[in-house]
Amino acid sequence: MRYRVAYGSRMGVKRKVNQDALLVKCGVCEGESVVLAVVCDGMGGLRKGEVASAAVVRAFAQWFERELPVVLMCGCMGEKVFDSWEKMIQEVHRRIWIYGEKGGFEMGTTLTAMLFWRAEYYVAQVGDSRAYQVSDKVLQLTEDQTWVERQVLLGRMSRDKAMGDGRRNILLQCVGASREVKAVYKKGEVQKNVIYLICSDGFWRGMEEREFLRGKREVFLRRWIQKMLWQSQKRGERDDASAIVISI
Repeated sequence: MRYRVAYGSRMGVKRKVNQDALLVKCGVCEGESVVLAVVCDGMGGLRKGEVASAAVVRAFAQWFERELPVVLMCGCMGEKVFDSWEKMIQEVHRRIWIYGEKGGFEMGTTLTAMLFWRAEYYVAQVGDSRAYQVSDKVLQLTEDQTWVERQVLLGRMSRDKAMGDGRRNILLQCVGASREVKAVYKKGEVQKNVIYLICSDGFWRGMEEREFLRGKREVFLRRWIQKMLWQSQKRGERDDASAIVISI
C-alpha cells in the first residue's frame, strides 16, 4: 500500500512550552511500505511533561530502527509487535518514574501509536489521545482512559454530560506518572480510501463530525491540519494540539 502522511502541532493558549511530541517514521521492507505514527501529550498539570512525551517518542523511534526489522522477519506480527511494544513501554515508563522520583516531581504523558504494515494496523493506547478512522463516517478506534469515560461505560453518566464535565481531563493512567501502566492494544484491517487520524485532546476536543469528514475530502492534508490547529487556538484551547494524518 501507498501512504500519504501529514502532521502539525500548535502550542495552547497562554502556554510557554508545547508539551506534545510527534513521531512519523516510514520505511520499506520486502518492497512494501511500513509507517509508524505516534502522538504523546505531556501532562500539562505536571512538571516536565515535555520531557516525558519526548522520552516516549524517542523510545518508539529507536524501536522502529532496531526492533521492527527483526519483528517483520519473524511473522506473527500482531503478537510480536505487541510483545515488543509492551517491553519498551514498561521500560520507558520505569525510567520516567525513577527520574521524577529522584527529582521530587511527577511527570507523565499520554500515548497513541499506530503501525501500518501490509493490510493491517496496530495500535497502542494510554490516556486520552485518540486514533480515528474517517471514511464517510467517523470511527474512534481508541477508548479514552479517563474518569468520565469510565462513568459513561458504567452507565452513571451520559455522553453529553461527560463532554461538559469539569473532570473530563482526569486520566486513569499515563506513562510515567502512574505507579503502573497498562497499555491497551488492538489491531485491525487497513481500509482503502480513508484517512487515519492520531491526535492529542487539544486537537479533537471541540471538533464536530463534519470537520473530521472535511479532512477526508481534503486534497492537501497538511493544509487541513493547519486549519484545524488554527481553529483550536481561535476558540481558546488551552491545551497543546497535535495531529498526524495517514491517507491510504
